[in-house]
Amino acid sequence: MAEQTNDHELFFVVDHPVEDLAGLSSGLGLVVVKEWKRGNEVGAIQGSKHSRSCCIMALPGSEDGVLADEIKSALWVLKKNKQTLDTLSATGGRLSLLVFWSLSEAESFVLQQNIKAELLQEMADLHISLDLQIKSEIPVGEP
Repeated sequence: MAEQTNDHELFFVVDHPVEDLAGLSSGLGLVVVKEWKRGNEVGAIQGSKHSRSCCIMALPGSEDGVLADEIKSALWVLKKNKQTLDTLSATGGRLSLLVFWSLSEAESFVLQQNIKAELLQEMADLHISLDLQIKSEIPVGEP
């Protein structure tokens, strides 16, 4: 099997139907990648507004690219703020760890990460889901 590389990024995403999430990242000790407030206009779509506030925060990676280790580190940080996370979840907020993989045409490997049930349970205890987003630049129909 090919050596595992750090071919992904990990983010903590919070969206909420009412709350303004400005300041959430600093309270969690994380860096905002993107955020918007409910009612803000959606990009270039005139007249369209966001129905929920959202804050996307970067989480540190690891040199060896082991996703389970990165999730453990993220949960260690997030557990310190369990009360805040519980309140957000109880009032309609959605919390998730988003794993973003970007595959280039040159890459050919088996995507394999082992995330144990205990780690998923820790996430569930914090009301955090696991979301995967895979972007492939490999042309459709190509081997």
